[in-house]
Parts: sequence; structure tokens; C-alpha cells
Amino acid sequence: MHSLLLAAAVSTQAYMPMAMSVRAGQRSQPQLPLRRARALVSLDKQEVLEKLNAVPVFAVANGAGQLMSTVSEFAETGAPVITFYLDIADAKASLAFATADDPSAGVQLSVAPLGKAFTMKSSDVSVQLQPSQAEYNSIRADLGFSSADESEGTMQLIPLFYSDELKFESSSDPENPSTPFFFEMGDYRAAWVASGLAADKLPAVQLMDLRKLAYQMENDASDAWRSSVLIPSEAGIQFIEARG
Repeated sequence: MHSLLLAAAVSTQAYMPMAMSVRAGQRSQPQLPLRRARALVSLDKQEVLEKLNAVPVFAVANGAGQLMSTVSEFAETGAPVITFYLDIADAKASLAFATADDPSAGVQLSVAPLGKAFTMKSSDVSVQLQPSQAEYNSIRADLGFSSADESEGTMQLIPLFYSDELKFESSSDPENPSTPFFFEMGDYRAAWVASGLAADKLPAVQLMDLRKLAYQMENDASDAWRSSVLIPSEAGIQFIEARG
């Protein structure tokens, strides 16, 4: 059952398509980054949030733009839960459920920056990020586990796909190519092929949890983390572009 929340309590800023420049960035051949003799400083919190904000997340809202919550028996705090979806397909499924539950509510999908959702706090509701359930369950299946269910709640990891062999060129720092982190395996494969590399030479994917990456960027001054780039799902970007 979906219910309304006060917009003032959990308001989101309009998503700015920062990811467009990321998606348009040139992809380079695999290479080792060149090091320069300079003092390195880890990213501050705002810089980390700016990287996160390049990624859109989706939530169900009513016609007035108020985010809607669900009441779950599995909620860790017993409070209503606002869910931000990283996968547009999961968000659309939630929207369809909410529409069927209350056709008169005029529900729609609201778009917010990941950094905003990542740090959102409220005394009235629990806020959770939901990774792509298709991607998450595929990883679980590969590891021999059953599919995830709602009882996992905020304990679900948010997997990122990457490889030390796939780098993006940076116009601002050409000597230090960036490491792209993808939310969907298909986008990781597509980036490899778009780099001019053979699909059958795709390296074994490496995995990292989003929270771990955010921690590393803020606490480790090495170029490996400072140059990390989060790549939003192509499907999510297409949805935003189609809406105008």
C-alpha cells in the first residue's frame, strides 16, 4: 500500500543531466595511468556527492510531486519506506503497482540525483536505495544463492561493475584516465566494445558496492579513487531524454 509523505520533509532537487558529459566522454584503450609527482588529497564530501549526482534515481510520486512511501512488514524501523530505484524497469513496476492501488492519485515517476537520495535523512520515514533486481539476482545466482526478497531491505548491496582494464580518457587530466563504474552489466559490455575492443576479449568483471566506492573516494587519496566515474544506466538516461 502506498501512502503520501509531506513534500517538505523529503523534497528532492530537480535532476540535472550531469551524466550527459560523462556518457559522451571518449573511451580509451586499456592502459596504466601515468603518475605525476604531486601531493594527492582525497575527495571531500561535496566532491563525492557531485560524482554521485551524475546518476539519476527514480521514485514514485503523486500528481503534486510528493514522494510516496510503502509500508512494509520487513522495514527495519517499522516506519514507512521511500524507495529510490536505480533501475528504471523496477521503478516502472512500482509505478504500475501504485497506479493500480489508487488510480485517482495521478502517480508518476520522480527523478532525483543519486547523491541526494544517498544522504537523505528523515525522522518520519526510512529511505532506501534499491539496486537493479535483475542485476542483483543474477550476481546471487552466479554465487549459488537464491533470489533476493523484500526482507533484505537496506541490507542489499548496490553492485557496481568495472575492470582495471577499461579506462575513460579525461580531457582535464589526460595522464590519469578515469575508471568507469557501471550499474548494469550490459552497459559495461557496451562500453568495452565502444572502446574499439573485441567483445570476446571482455575481461572478467570486477564488483564493488556503491557504499564502498563512496568511502574509498572520500578517504583514499590515490588517483584510482579520485578519478572514479559513475556511469548511469543507458535505459534510465533514455527515459529522462524521452520525457524532455
